[in-house]
Amino acid sequence: MNNSPPATTSAGSVPDLVKIKPITTDQTIDVQTSILDPIITNERFVKFQFDNKGILHSNSKVQFSLKGTAGKRRFLPLLNGIGCVVKRCVLMAGSKTIAEVDDWNHFHGYKSMFLSNESRKEREAVLTGRVGAYEYDYTDTTDTLASSTLKLDVGKDYADTALQLPETLNLDNDQTFQISLSDFFPFLKQTQLPLYLMKETITVELHLTESKHRFWAQSGDTDDAGKLAAVRSETFEFDHTQTKFIADYMLYPQDQLDNYSRQVETTGLTIPYFDYLLTRTTITPAANKLTFTRTLGGANRICTKLIIANTNSAHDVDAVDNVFNSQYKTFDSADTIKVQIKYNDRNLFPRPLENSALLFNHLQACEGVPPFITKQEWDGTRSTAISTDTVEGYTTRTALTEAPKNYLAFSLNRGERVNSRGVELEVTMPLTGDTYTQRAWLEVAKVITLKDGRMMCTEA
Repeated sequence: MNNSPPATTSAGSVPDLVKIKPITTDQTIDVQTSILDPIITNERFVKFQFDNKGILHSNSKVQFSLKGTAGKRRFLPLLNGIGCVVKRCVLMAGSKTIAEVDDWNHFHGYKSMFLSNESRKEREAVLTGRVGAYEYDYTDTTDTLASSTLKLDVGKDYADTALQLPETLNLDNDQTFQISLSDFFPFLKQTQLPLYLMKETITVELHLTESKHRFWAQSGDTDDAGKLAAVRSETFEFDHTQTKFIADYMLYPQDQLDNYSRQVETTGLTIPYFDYLLTRTTITPAANKLTFTRTLGGANRICTKLIIANTNSAHDVDAVDNVFNSQYKTFDSADTIKVQIKYNDRNLFPRPLENSALLFNHLQACEGVPPFITKQEWDGTRSTAISTDTVEGYTTRTALTEAPKNYLAFSLNRGERVNSRGVELEVTMPLTGDTYTQRAWLEVAKVITLKDGRMMCTEA
């Protein structure tokens, strides 16, 4: 078996124009923006096709608008905003799949944890509908210079202890929100697509989630079984006249584009990148405890990262994050979570991980920054550090308990190709008797090769 490290390219094999980095020479760039209508659109599927010109900027946007229920207060999930509507995204060259992410809305929820407070408050709330900045609650104490609790900060004053979200987030007002192309396909954060070099049709397919997972409702509309059933049956459709792709094409001087074109025709263009493979299973704990081993795949591939979410779908339109959560595991109880990962017939850790701080450290190490969440959202402890003020009628402390963010992530840092058994996950979890969905994404190394205008995607 070949245990060689991931394929790499020399510094000159990827043109500077394609890399996302400062260019040292003076450049004259013409940016052309095209507003593309989908070639296929309905309530569960959208497809866009690009023009083969220039270099497609990775921050090009997909725009969506949802039709809210008239006269009702309905909002996007606070964790991932408009990202909740896309269940699966696929980048294709002709009939070939270049990159795809299944259950992308849950994956996007994980990535959204790492947005800073400033970004969520000042930018994301307007652009993507993601909310989750925190501020100190000084109304919980007589000392106006000290506080022991946190509450949500949306740039709007509370009415005593109650917060209503800004009208810019109320879907009844026909708001439009956007998602970056590089959010759908993370490798585009480092590389841009030179469409002018491609002879094949480049398309993006977006598979959309069901209606009840696109929004949540204020507390007064979900506080009994009859009202909750009525809200779940609401038809939350897209305003298809607002479904657009805002494509930015970067055009450099023609002689420079021709120079890179000749270079690619001679030597080809090789771009290493990472894709994400999903395995999903339903788990039902017995006697408030679950121990199991499952194979996550990745056989004969180079895997570099593992992301895990344990989702409880008991709440949807009556939870501020809808179903986008990963449940905490009562770390302070007698039975604690234990995690071990095994591949190539060896354990990744000397002993199973069961310390909350250590698991948090692995999560931070995988992304390079800590998640901007409270400890209550991470492991269910320090609930008294969360304010009892309300958000659209939901008590903040209760809302964060019902939609925690205990995502787990681990670096598979040996640089080895995984053998035919794949990556194995061994877990013991003290959970309640509800049914959970465990999602595990493996980050795998791949290579894009562009030759004679045709794209090929192979395993590294």
